[in-house]
This record gives sequence, structure tokens and C-alpha cells, in this order.
Amino acid sequence: MHNLSIIIPTCRANKIVQETLDSIKRESSLENTEVIFVENGPKNESFCNIVENIGFRYFHEPTEGLLAGRHLGTLKSQGDILVFLDDDVVLSDGWIRGVKEAFSDESVHLATGPN
Repeated sequence: MHNLSIIIPTCRANKIVQETLDSIKRESSLENTEVIFVENGPKNESFCNIVENIGFRYFHEPTEGLLAGRHLGTLKSQGDILVFLDDDVVLSDGWIRGVKEAFSDESVHLATGPN
């Protein structure tokens, strides 16, 4: 079984990010999965507390920008498979299980979702 690292860069976390958090918490396939939020720009202590209280990982990257957040998340990740999500994505039921199933085939090295 592969380990997943879901990396979500965010800047100025807001209500939409809370919906992303909630949709990930509802997933039943979180075994062997770490969730990493990387906050760009000014640090929001309350958002940090929310993320860590759920059991997800939080890192602060003072450099703003999607790539800076993804790079730090990649450096801090421990998974075999890296999954990058935008902070406004709400996962459908079974989404994480679907990612794991896609990578259960050893010939799969890259997968993308619908546009």
C-alpha cells in the first residue's frame, strides 16, 4: 500500500478552505494518508490551530505563491505519492480511495483529475 501526501498551499485562509478541510475529514480512506497545509504570506495562528487540532500538518511559508507552497509541502512530505490540491477543492466521497486505486497499478506514475 502506498502512502499519500496531500499538499494544499493556501494564502489568507478563509471559509472556502474550511470546506476543503471538512471534505477531507469526511473521507473514510485516510489511512496511510497525510494532509499538509502550507500557508503562504502572513501566518494565521487560528488557521494553524484548526489544521493541527484536526491532526493534519501545518507549515508556514513566508514567500507568497503557489509554487513556494508546493515546494515546501514536497520537502516536508513523507508519502510515496504526492497529491496537489487547490485550497478551494471540495472532495467527493471516495476521492482518496480513487487516487489510491489508480496508483495500485505499478505502471501508473502520474494521474490527473477532470478539468
